[in-house]
Amino acid sequence: SILGFVYVLHGEQAEVARLMAEGVRSQSVSHSKGPVSSSFYEGLNRDLQARLKMTEGKAAIGMPSESCSATCARVHNLVCSPRGFNELNSCVALRRAFADASIPCSETFFGTDLPALQPSTGSLLTNSKLEYTSGCEAAYSDSVRLCPCNTAQQASTDVTMKIKPTVIRALVRMRSQKDARGSDLDVPDPLQAGGGPPVEEAIEDLESGRVQFVTASAGVNCYDTCRSDSETLCQRHWFELINTCDVMKAVFPEFDKCETGIFGRDLPALRRSTKEILVNSDTWAYSSSCGNKHELTERLCPCGRRKGGSSTSETWHTVFNVQATRYFEWQVRYSYFWKAKAGHKGAMTRLLSASQADHLMSEIPTHVAPPWDMSKESYLAYNKPLAVDHWMQKFRPKEDNIMIIDPDCMFIRPANFVVEKGRPIAQQAFYYFSKNPPADPVPMQIYEKFCKGCTFVDPIAVPIIIHRDDIAKIAPLWFQKTHEIRKDIANWPSAWKDSKQSKVGLDWTAEMFGYVFAAAQLGIRHDIWDFQVSLNNALFGIIRACICFELTLNFL
Repeated sequence: SILGFVYVLHGEQAEVARLMAEGVRSQSVSHSKGPVSSSFYEGLNRDLQARLKMTEGKAAIGMPSESCSATCARVHNLVCSPRGFNELNSCVALRRAFADASIPCSETFFGTDLPALQPSTGSLLTNSKLEYTSGCEAAYSDSVRLCPCNTAQQASTDVTMKIKPTVIRALVRMRSQKDARGSDLDVPDPLQAGGGPPVEEAIEDLESGRVQFVTASAGVNCYDTCRSDSETLCQRHWFELINTCDVMKAVFPEFDKCETGIFGRDLPALRRSTKEILVNSDTWAYSSSCGNKHELTERLCPCGRRKGGSSTSETWHTVFNVQATRYFEWQVRYSYFWKAKAGHKGAMTRLLSASQADHLMSEIPTHVAPPWDMSKESYLAYNKPLAVDHWMQKFRPKEDNIMIIDPDCMFIRPANFVVEKGRPIAQQAFYYFSKNPPADPVPMQIYEKFCKGCTFVDPIAVPIIIHRDDIAKIAPLWFQKTHEIRKDIANWPSAWKDSKQSKVGLDWTAEMFGYVFAAAQLGIRHDIWDFQVSLNNALFGIIRACICFELTLNFL
């Protein structure tokens, strides 16, 4: 894999399996109070509001194994409000909620299902680590959660009304600039370059209420905020319009300082600890993402519904490309095993580049694709776009969400989202397309030569989650762009393939750049998330990528 070299040993597998539990505990409590009847929790909900006196919305106490989304719907017919966890995450709030000041309360635990009561010990647990963001969907058999509930629309309506005039003015200016270009209609406006609709449709979306703007809690990404707050999807094309000091100050009027010299995929946002509004100063290299978050920032999120509704079903198909070698054989079994272990949805298919079937056909679902003719050029990675294109044309998958991975990827948890047509999601690659020093200049040099006319470019790697209609368009051009890069190899500067000068290593990564440039030329922009993970943050990603050598076979 691109991101690192690690050995997968038996003990490490056990550790990953342990981390797959939704609620992570840092220690155990020695005493036990035993189980509590459900009528006890129901009774606590009767006068809970009087005890807590929340500044916004209502609170509710759940049942073991019940998420806060389910609790809020059952108790109040409301939705879980992620930003409300901050107000409830203290021993004071927990003791008031459970009506007993003498209950032991620990502030050294952490988990996405906290704050909560742990029935097996009779102890109250706060969430002590911001990186384990309390979530509306988390549930644990030994957690009775204290949940923040609110109406889906009120908060988002208030925020939207504050910034709507400014955003409308920006859209009107954008329309005027497009009209002034006259016949230059092939050049997309900034909204479309970000994967969005034409300006007129965007104005209609805003005027009709199909898009709302919502503030997220610290450490919560916009995808989860939109889904939890109003069951909508984050629409990344709006970030370009709200990434200004004027818009952010309208949302957070009590904060005057606006920092414009930093960048990050979690911006624009408020950093309350320093009383600063932060806007993204380098949206070319670090485009704002729906999936990114930081423990110290509170994001402003564009949440919307497509005109006519969503066209994507929650159906999945995962694919990876290999050759018929022993090196890939153990990786295939490894990836197939961990997909099943993590409970990821849908089918998984091995795209085998070979002239005939092999002995794994009866064990692993396989599609055989004609291999690249190595006598023409010795570059095995051509097989990847060729196999994907062949599979799309011959197999014609019915599933909407196609996940492309490498065979050495281990699933940590299932994906809990879908992608809309024209809005794929992918992992950040190991490089950036940055125009600013001291960044590695090689990616931009490659882009300038092989992606002429592109209005954006996304530095992405696997996993790629993409609608089947989009990958059907990209796959043939993916091979063409890879071949275009490779056939120019005699003219490459030494830095493009010398690891001492740049980590790009184009002699192997040409296929990666081929995909990126194919998508850019087709106007298909990827939202960039952090999917590839290590053990210390394994609860937030989907897969872990690694390279494991044959000496590890005895441990698998």
